[in-house]
Amino acid sequence: MAGHGAKPGERRGGRRKGTKNKATIERELEIAREVGELNRLLGKDFLAKAMIKFHDLALHYAPGLGETPNPGADEDKYVRYMTLMGEMGHKLAPFESPRFASISYEGPELDASVYTDDEIATLKKLVDKGLRVQQSSPGRNGSAQD
Repeated sequence: MAGHGAKPGERRGGRRKGTKNKATIERELEIAREVGELNRLLGKDFLAKAMIKFHDLALHYAPGLGETPNPGADEDKYVRYMTLMGEMGHKLAPFESPRFASISYEGPELDASVYTDDEIATLKKLVDKGLRVQQSSPGRNGSAQD
């Protein structure tokens, strides 16, 4: 398999030098819109408007609640528009909410000899309290409900 791959100093693929990344383009569009230079919606704004429209349509076709029936109720259309609303929300979520990733720390070992007995006792109490809170919180990693 010799002879495959890039030669020293040769570039293959990737973004060309000077090309803006997505974050830079997004920031510039936000600034342009704020100063009035951009007269169109950004993709995330369009998704938000579409999601609201699908929600409104779903409510129009929703079955009646309790004693008050909806004369325009249509369960198939209701389900279709609610599904479309959910899809728009799913596509919109990365623009509105951060993603959290787990991290690991591999630092130096803890040298307990530098701490007093009172400091070690305090640390143990804090760790125990943190574990109790984690175990009592539903939906947290490490809880019995996961």
